[in-house]
Amino acid sequence: MTTASFLEIRLEFWGENGAQAGPAFNTSILERGNGYEKRNANWSAPRRSFSTGDRTQNYSWLEYLINFQVMTKGAARGFRFRDPSDFDVTNGFRNSAQTGFQTRGTTNANGNGSNKVFQLQKSYANPIETNNRAIKKPVQGTVHIFVNGTESTAWTLDYTTGLVTFNAAPSNGAVVNWAGQFDVPVRFENDDLIQVLRTQPPDRAVAKTTWFFTPAKFREIRL
Repeated sequence: MTTASFLEIRLEFWGENGAQAGPAFNTSILERGNGYEKRNANWSAPRRSFSTGDRTQNYSWLEYLINFQVMTKGAARGFRFRDPSDFDVTNGFRNSAQTGFQTRGTTNANGNGSNKVFQLQKSYANPIETNNRAIKKPVQGTVHIFVNGTESTAWTLDYTTGLVTFNAAPSNGAVVNWAGQFDVPVRFENDDLIQVLRTQPPDRAVAKTTWFFTPAKFREIRL
């Protein structure tokens, strides 16, 4: 059975107590006999992982999550997910808590007078280097494009790829930035979604029955 590999639908859901989100790298570590290590970074960019944590559901939310997981065929189909810790960019630099750590909405190149198509990116600058993350799933209705600091409306955006196309090519050296929100392309980490029915407290004459599920986990996918 073959299925569409990605669905342009956002899972409108987030966890409560114990929810987790964050980037992860892949590093090979060889420890020598004398205790020294040789470390190799296998990925130049991280993949993000998410977990809803422990959550008790009313039936409406439970039914929605089950239906969504059926739609994605477990881990077979990807979908949009909003990372609550990292979901937007600004046109100008946004400073973090420590000096030298900044983020900004950028693109993959400056204008050259002929190129009309640019990939949306998010720039993560630190005192050592600047890392650019391709944004493939911008959110409709939130995106603003700027050329040399002035907002432009002469463009179209493919919200499935993050590619912006200008009506006329920006001039040579023109700086193209953007502001807006974005989703992360993810999949369910596993094919199963386990729910547990609990009655609390079990020793009372009138007990409350609720649904509880083990944390639903999602993993970023590269597109």
